[in-house]
This record gives sequence, structure tokens and C-alpha cells, in this order.
Amino acid sequence: MSRLRQWSQLKYYVPRKILLGLREISLTLPLDELPKSVSTLRSRNLREYGESRQCALFCYGVSRALGMDVSFAHHEAADHDFIAAYRDGEDVNYVPVQMKEFVPTEVNAKATLQAEIDKLEKYVDAADLCVAVHLNRAVRVEFGDLRIPKLNIGELWLFGATSLSQENWILVGNLLADPKVYEFEYPRI
Repeated sequence: MSRLRQWSQLKYYVPRKILLGLREISLTLPLDELPKSVSTLRSRNLREYGESRQCALFCYGVSRALGMDVSFAHHEAADHDFIAAYRDGEDVNYVPVQMKEFVPTEVNAKATLQAEIDKLEKYVDAADLCVAVHLNRAVRVEFGDLRIPKLNIGELWLFGATSLSQENWILVGNLLADPKVYEFEYPRI
């Protein structure tokens, strides 16, 4: 079965609906009473859901920034975690997405954004791959100080919350070609 045919048969999710559902959970359940690895979706059993939340945030941000509806499906393969889908006229386009994370300081205080970007050099034949890096810590990114190596991927994006409430977000990309900065808000009912 061709890759595109396989991707067309996946179950796609609407990011806004996923994010609203997660917000409802966070507002109604006593998450502060759970272990931090559970409430932050970092436990081994919940990691997939944490990555899905990140992908929903990224796809929602792209949707808001570029004025198109982008959905996503979980589809793990050698070089990607998800497939994003969007319409261009009558055509549906599919983009493999690899989620990365610049983890919070309490997870790894020594991690750097530059190191996360440098790790992307391992992708040698991924010209259609979109890599989205979730900036999951309070950090000021000096883009002039970042060194983007020659990468064999299609796109590189950064996104993260700009407020402690996680109501306000920023999306920056494509860092490989004429990057722009977009702001968006977490969806509301």
C-alpha cells in the first residue's frame, strides 16, 4: 500500500476539539493531587498523550497562523510521530510531523535549544518531514544566536506558551526558509 493511501485511511483529529477537551479535564479534575509525571503526561503510559497534546497545539497554531484547517493523526514511523493533513482546494495534503521538545528545567536543566536543533542532523532522507519543537520552559530565544545546521528535512518550527496560564502562544517558522513569528491563543469555547 502506498504511503499516501495509508495516510488517507488514518483517523484524523481536530486540534481545537482535543485542546478544549484537555482544558476541560484540567479545570474539573484535581490534577494537582496526582504525581507530577501523571499530571504533566510524562509517565511512560501517558507519554503518547503528552505528544498528542503537543501535536494538537502545533497543528492548531499552524491553523490559526496560516488560515487553514490542519488536523492530525497518530502514526509513528522511523522518522515521524504524526501525520498532519490539510486541504488545498480539492486536494488533501499530508505532512509527516516529528515532535521534539525543549524540556522543562526540572526535567533536564542542562538541555539547550541548540542541542535539540543539532540532533536533527540525524535525519538524512526526510525532505518532506516537518519537525516541530515545543519550547516547554520559560526561555527567551535569541534567534540570531541559533545556528541552524544544514538539515535534510522539509521544515523546522518552534512553538511555546508565552504566558504562565498557557492562554497565549507563539509559533515561529519555517526556520529553514524565511521564518515568521505568529501569535495565537489557546482555543476557547
